[in-house]
Amino acid sequence: MRLPFDKKFLKTYETAFNDYVKGNWEEANTGFNKILEMKPGDGPCLRHQNHMQENNMKPPADWKGYKWSDE
Repeated sequence: MRLPFDKKFLKTYETAFNDYVKGNWEEANTGFNKILEMKPGDGPCLRHQNHMQENNMKPPADWKGYKWSDE
């Protein structure tokens, strides 16, 4: 699975995702935008960004670092 992704992509995604989990959504959004420059249309990045935008870029008060999804 990692073959098509270089170290820069993986490190950028790791940092953005960790910011997302920690509730640092402005930083996460910046990182996800960098990912989308490297891989336009990246599904996970778009999904996380959509969730953050639905919440006005602020994690819910009861944020546990994940969003339950039935998708």
